[in-house]
Amino acid sequence: MDRYKVTVFNLVDRMTHDRSQVEDLSQEVFLRVYNGLPGFRGASQLSTWIYRITYNVCAAELERARHRVTFLSIDEEGEDGAPRLQLADPGQDPEALLDTIDFKWTLQSLVDRLPPRNLPPPLPRQGHFRIS
Repeated sequence: MDRYKVTVFNLVDRMTHDRSQVEDLSQEVFLRVYNGLPGFRGASQLSTWIYRITYNVCAAELERARHRVTFLSIDEEGEDGAPRLQLADPGQDPEALLDTIDFKWTLQSLVDRLPPRNLPPPLPRQGHFRIS
């Protein structure tokens, strides 16, 4: 399994964008590989089979994550002591505000939130879907 460790870690990282989940999901992948080895028919390469298991584990986790609710208190302070939730300045010029928005990042974050079934699996050496 050491042979596929880096490949699995990289794919999990590219799909979830969450370094804290890489080890947990990779462990889940290797447990499924180990438990599924007796049923592996050899119709495809072992690496292809492991890649597909990895994709399915990540897709299931992303689907579960879509349904999690995170609550944020408007009274809670961040680590720097400032309020976590900043209300917009009513006197700010809307055009100046538009200049501060990174549309590429915003669009990428929206693409990243799409359900896995709406995205093709990432290609092994090209990384995850990026907007140019």
